[in-house]
Amino acid sequence: MFTSGKNISPFGEIIVSATSMASYERQLMKKDPCLSEKFMDIAALGLCHVLENKVFTVHSFERVVLLVGKGNNGGDAYALGALLLQMGYEVIAFQIFAETTPLAEKKGEAFEKLGGERVLISCADQVEISHNDLVVDGLLGTGCKGKVLGILKEVMDLCNRSSAFVFSIDIPSGVDGDSGKVLGSAIYATMTGYLGALKIGHLLEQGYDHVGLLHYVDFGMETDGIASYCFLANDSYVLDRLPKKSKKVHKYEAGELSVIAGTEEMSGAAELSCSAAYRTGAGLVRHFYLGSASCSIKEVISKGLKVESLEKDCARSKALLIGPGLGRGATAKEVVDKVMSMRELPIVIDGDALFLMDHPPEDAILTPHKGELINLLGVAKEIESEKLLEMAQRYCDDNNVIIVYKGMPTMILSPRSEKLCLVAGNPGMATAGSGDVLAGIIASFLAQGCAPLDASLLGVTVHGKAGDLAAEKLSPRFMVASDIIESLSPFFLSLDI
Repeated sequence: MFTSGKNISPFGEIIVSATSMASYERQLMKKDPCLSEKFMDIAALGLCHVLENKVFTVHSFERVVLLVGKGNNGGDAYALGALLLQMGYEVIAFQIFAETTPLAEKKGEAFEKLGGERVLISCADQVEISHNDLVVDGLLGTGCKGKVLGILKEVMDLCNRSSAFVFSIDIPSGVDGDSGKVLGSAIYATMTGYLGALKIGHLLEQGYDHVGLLHYVDFGMETDGIASYCFLANDSYVLDRLPKKSKKVHKYEAGELSVIAGTEEMSGAAELSCSAAYRTGAGLVRHFYLGSASCSIKEVISKGLKVESLEKDCARSKALLIGPGLGRGATAKEVVDKVMSMRELPIVIDGDALFLMDHPPEDAILTPHKGELINLLGVAKEIESEKLLEMAQRYCDDNNVIIVYKGMPTMILSPRSEKLCLVAGNPGMATAGSGDVLAGIIASFLAQGCAPLDASLLGVTVHGKAGDLAAEKLSPRFMVASDIIESLSPFFLSLDI
């Protein structure tokens, strides 16, 4: 998905709001006005370095097309264009507005002196983009606020209709850097060179669909003075927490897990969870089902569920998973109520159990997708992502639980702690049963003795990495949830442990 920047937390890379970063940058430039041009020149070098190492080694282009707005994002484009001219590329700039910032104008004039063609346009029809062009998007950057209209929208739409490689500077123009929302139109980038730090808009709402491949660019400004919104989880930090198995370990020590899942109509959900748990290291998996939804996996001990004996049946387990394919009938409700009272065991609550529970036990791991989280919090379906996450964080704080908010990206929220963002995974994982696999993996790590936050981070990371391997082998269009389980083996083998 991307090359990351500076890790300023054990968890990983900082993610900030575009507004807070711009405000911090302005404070620095008040103290030293020369910093503005210095930052722009360093950014241009960094952007050029990304193109040299990540794009030009793979693609060849007949021409470079700069799309230039009136702000300093356009100045960045001109500064980059000047470097590309010196490398021997033909570069033409289409400037949307006559008036630009003084620094952007200075960089535009320097670009022309080096032989760059600079065209001031009055309508989108004057912009020429061919499929063999490299398009550099310097229209708006993080300065986008409100709905994109008029000639800007027309130029963005023209760019999106082309099949050219599009390289956005900092963030695709039209994407709100504070929220990820798109109003009117926004550039669909093939790649984005983000400056200094990831912004909220790169990851939330529609922004994640627009950024393409993300690559970090250092433009000379330290970001440790900017308040964090959340952190991008560092793979090495997460995978260092994989449970280590002693040579003398036996199945009970390896982790005994109870899975309460499945009805006649949805027996597959339980089988996916149980299989995923075994394939990620659980030593023994016991499955308790409603009706006649017995698990057909040979290694699983499958038993019909009786509410009155459930606590005794689960007594030896190190962790519980409840919810996949459980249904929402009266018996399922009775089972969920009983399990919620069994507070001694670490627990993962998924699927139907999220709808049926009245209150989660402390330290529980909840694994909702967006619809389930909206239902859990009792909010309107139209709620913005940032507000939804704010309310979910409050729920974690009030109830002392962890929420694994499934999606692309996945967010992990824990009580009174930094939000963590994980980006492994692909659209092929948006398929029935993928969440059941994730729940089984998280519960497996919980049964193996991982702390709830570590189990959550490991579960999402391993699930996403295996999903990416499945997509590489099979194509995202072809994948089903069981393919993620099949790809756990090559993932673990790649770790050489």
